[in-house]
Amino acid sequence: MIKRLNKRGIVHCVCCAQATDREGKNFGQDWFITASRKDRKELIKLDFSVEQDYKEVMTYSMTEGDYDYFQKHKEDYVKVLHNKFGKIYELKNKSFKDESK
Repeated sequence: MIKRLNKRGIVHCVCCAQATDREGKNFGQDWFITASRKDRKELIKLDFSVEQDYKEVMTYSMTEGDYDYFQKHKEDYVKVLHNKFGKIYELKNKSFKDESK
């Protein structure tokens, strides 16, 4: 999916949400891609969905293949957030935050 987004010039970020239990113990991760809704025509074709809580973005749950591709090309990204809730990676040459304004 990342390769397809890059070919189309769609700015995106890769996100990892940490799943925790009631005691705060980490028991898993959810990897997904977020892109601006301004690219919705292309994103719908790529099976992205509209976020109910954040109408300005669309998301795509990463497959294992997407995750592997991201790990192999991680040098193209910069980590912009890392806290107890997860991580966010933006493309080095195109900031999702800047492009989404």
